[in-house]
Amino acid sequence: MASYGTLGSIQSPGIIYSSISRGSTILALHASCDGNFAEVVPQILSVISRGDLTSRLTYTSGDYMFHYVSEEGIIFLCITGDDFERSRAFMFLEHVKSDFFDTYGDNFSQLTPYSLNASLKGELSRKMQQYSEDSYFIPNGDQTMIRLDTIRVKAFESISESGIELERLELLESSDNYSLRSFEQQIVEGRNFCKECCRKYYRNWLVICIFVFVLVIILTAIIVIIVVTDEDIDHPTSSTALRNSLP
Repeated sequence: MASYGTLGSIQSPGIIYSSISRGSTILALHASCDGNFAEVVPQILSVISRGDLTSRLTYTSGDYMFHYVSEEGIIFLCITGDDFERSRAFMFLEHVKSDFFDTYGDNFSQLTPYSLNASLKGELSRKMQQYSEDSYFIPNGDQTMIRLDTIRVKAFESISESGIELERLELLESSDNYSLRSFEQQIVEGRNFCKECCRKYYRNWLVICIFVFVLVIILTAIIVIIVVTDEDIDHPTSSTALRNSLP
C-alpha cells in the first residue's frame, strides 16, 4: 500500500531532484525518490523560462525549495527541503552548469526532450549524492563564488503574474519504508516495456511467417503428387500399354 507523505517524514533527503532543461523542455533529470515531479516541475519551468536568460533564484512552496540557475536559455534546477543549505544547493547547480557547458558548449539548440537523459542521469545522481552529504568537502573557491545575498528567495504562491497555482509537491511513501524508484527510472521502464512489446511482435510475426512458409511447401508437395498421380492415370506408360495389348 502506498501513500504520499511530506518531506518531514523523509530522513535527510538532501537534493531530491535535479534537471537540465532548455526552457521548459527537459533534457535530463534524476530524482532520488518517487514523487509527483512530472506535474510540479513543468509548472516551475514555465515560470522560470519567462524570466531572464541569465539569473539565479530560489522559489519556496510548502516544505520545499526550488533552486535554479539559468544561463543562455538552459535552466539548471534542483529541489531540496526547506532546511537544506542554499549555498550547497547552488554550488551543486554551478558544478552541473560548468560541466554541461564544458561538454556541449552552445551546441544544444537542436536537443530534443530527454535526449541527454541516458548520458547525464548518472552524473546528476552522483553529484546529488555528493552535495547532499554533510561530509562532502567543498573547496573554499567554490564556496566563495556563491553569494547568497545576491540570490533572491520568493514564495511561488506570491507570483501573481505567473497565473499558475503550483501543485503541492508530494513524495511517495511505500509500506516497506519508501520506494526509491526515481521518475527517470519510470521513463526507462516505459521504454523497456515498449522494446519488449516490439520484440514480442516481431517474434510472433517471424513464427507466423515460418508457419506459412512450411504450409506453402506442404501444400505445394501435395499438389505436385496429385498432379503426377492424375497424369499416370490418364496417360499410362508404354510398358503398361504393351501388357494391356497382349492376348
